[in-house]
Amino acid sequence: MRLRFCGSHDVPEWVLQEIVVLSRLSSVRVKLLCGHITANLLGQGTNQDKIIKLTTAQRLNFTLDEVKAIVALLHFILSSAAKYNVEPDILSKELQQLGLPKDISRAIVRSYASSLAQLRDFFRNRTLSMKRVKDVHWRVDYILGSAAMPDLNMGTVRLVLSSQKQTDKSSPAAATEQSIPSPPIVATEMTVETFRMLYAELRQAKALMESMS
Repeated sequence: MRLRFCGSHDVPEWVLQEIVVLSRLSSVRVKLLCGHITANLLGQGTNQDKIIKLTTAQRLNFTLDEVKAIVALLHFILSSAAKYNVEPDILSKELQQLGLPKDISRAIVRSYASSLAQLRDFFRNRTLSMKRVKDVHWRVDYILGSAAMPDLNMGTVRLVLSSQKQTDKSSPAAATEQSIPSPPIVATEMTVETFRMLYAELRQAKALMESMS
């Protein structure tokens, strides 16, 4: 089963197994748990005592491993859905496809929808990224030969990339970028065959990114 919140990949086996455990909780408890887990995802810390209190009612009879599984499952659902930019209504349908009761699915989605913008911004600031390319200069040379190889007869492509990236100086990404300097200009030279391979792979990467956006 391929679902959007799993990156359009097969749902992990452990997720399918722990859905049954999560289904034993009430929608109210699930919504409160999601609030604590979202706070943890946003770097605001976790109140372990409250999480334990929400999962240790006498009638629930959860083991410690089951409590850990519930927290891990909700963490996976919320973070993965935000990572893949899944709309709340689609997330609700997909959770119900997994066998999660409708009221619990709605509780998760309500918490997800209310914090989605914050989660996206938070993850975006912590995404590893390269500096943006500002300018590209290229040149094609044809080498007839050299002292070591008189009959070389080989074409080469020289690329010069100028990079520049504007970031919010108050964001963690900006702080990381300032602490790890990188050269503003990168120059490389390759054979024509290597350039053709690079060009083909870049086109494939671009098409893949456009299909996921």
